[in-house]
Amino acid sequence: MAEPIAANQAPSSPSNELRLAQLLFVIGGPGVGKGTQCSRMAKDLNLVHVSVGDLMRAERQNESEIGILAEKHLRNGSLVPDHLTFEVLEKHIAKHLQEGENRFLIDGFPRSMEQLKLFENKTGRTDTALLFKCPKEIMCARVVKRGETSKRVDDNPQTFETRYQKFLGLTENIEEHFRKARKLIEVDTEPPLDELYDGIRSTTKRVFEDLATQSMPNMPTAELSQYD
Repeated sequence: MAEPIAANQAPSSPSNELRLAQLLFVIGGPGVGKGTQCSRMAKDLNLVHVSVGDLMRAERQNESEIGILAEKHLRNGSLVPDHLTFEVLEKHIAKHLQEGENRFLIDGFPRSMEQLKLFENKTGRTDTALLFKCPKEIMCARVVKRGETSKRVDDNPQTFETRYQKFLGLTENIEEHFRKARKLIEVDTEPPLDELYDGIRSTTKRVFEDLATQSMPNMPTAELSQYD
């Protein structure tokens, strides 16, 4: 297992709560299909689907201090400051752990190396990540279609372009980190999402089975078909 990323300051003691969580990160650009697949897998595999974007939108609806900041950043297509995003996520995971739920699909996190540093300094480990990949034009079309019913302020072509460029700029190092740790599973989500589901589900099921036995193998970067 790769060593957690060194932070700018001395790592804090690992959080007992976060260390108890069995986690699978699901990362990818806007409109790549993360939320759609995670929602289905959460129901089928009895997992907790944690959408970081939804958590921040809830903060916004509640008009919390973090929510007011989130509204401003969403309208500009930018990201909420890393430490605030991590604070909301950590609190949400802790709540579910206290309720006896410990298996999590973390949708849309980490979105920056700083977020990844914060998380790994708390858990003391590198968790596995599913990376959804898809051509830009398909992602944009999905976002625009979603915007017809979602009423989200960021579901439009102009904000998509800003979010997409930021995603590319911020996640290159994240992708490389998981790849070096042999904890990255790449998924081509260009085909219709319904056609992909069975393969993604079986991959996710295998990851959590390995976590449950505390014998998670180092998984090489691979195409989804190798895990079907």
